[in-house]
Amino acid sequence: MASKTKATKTADKDITKAAKPMKPMKPIAPSELLTTEDGFKRAFKSIRDRGASLQRSVHIAACSVLQHLEKHKDVRMVQALFVALPKSYRTNALRDWFMAFGPVTFKDNKPVYTKKGATKGKVKLTAAMDKPFWEFSPEKPYVPLNPVEALDSLIKRLNTDAEKTDRDHSALINTLTAAKQANAPATTTVQ
Repeated sequence: MASKTKATKTADKDITKAAKPMKPMKPIAPSELLTTEDGFKRAFKSIRDRGASLQRSVHIAACSVLQHLEKHKDVRMVQALFVALPKSYRTNALRDWFMAFGPVTFKDNKPVYTKKGATKGKVKLTAAMDKPFWEFSPEKPYVPLNPVEALDSLIKRLNTDAEKTDRDHSALINTLTAAKQANAPATTTVQ
């Protein structure tokens, strides 16, 4: 492998510096809490406006990273973007978006250039520009846990494991069965 030139080393350093993680949020003081309806309205408007601006900036940056990938086959910018994002961002959706529109896969949460993925080594820049990652991979709605179904599933897995490994899970299965019966909806008998 050829050694890096001075210019490349400087560029790597600049990228690393720009992509440092955000500083930790300072603790919230009680005096900062909102107490009036007007205060809430101003805060929500500010969040909405700054959020829209940040979303646009992130989308432009992500599309620019795809363009850079197409030209240089360099995944450092992908990683730099992930490092720069606030912790509250939906990084799994962004990963899905990069894999769908660019020659990128992820190994141990690190981007890897690939010619095999969904894009076969190509960048789908126009499609990516039309579909921001938060729309490409919408957040799934929360589905409440059904304790009886969850326990049933676990009991089935334990039975399968017992059959395949000759391990005795009977005590645990009995406990889970009792817990399942305790969580089952009450049934009434009409006479």
